[in-house]
Amino acid sequence: MHWKRAREAKQNQDYDGAVQEISKAIQLSKDRESKDMFIERGDLYFAQGNFEKAILDYVHAVELSKRNAGEVMGGDAAMRTRTFDLAPIYEKLSASYSALAAKSRNR
Repeated sequence: MHWKRAREAKQNQDYDGAVQEISKAIQLSKDRESKDMFIERGDLYFAQGNFEKAILDYVHAVELSKRNAGEVMGGDAAMRTRTFDLAPIYEKLSASYSALAAKSRNR
């Protein structure tokens, strides 16, 4: 329910509302966290210019990806996580750090 509301709010460019809804969805799903929820919220924070929070969510998504890969495939999670699964998240992290650096230079 909250996930759907978050996506609708995002489509209407109501980023504050979308962040609230997706945060509620994350809160309600603590025992089965999804990297996709954190990526989505990271994207919303990025759209708001809140690069620090975007970075935190993207990093958490990477950690969830590694942990889940280990649970599904067994063994060392870091070794089992395929690079191409993480590449889109790393690209978002790079963009966030670049935007944060540019924002800091302009102060």
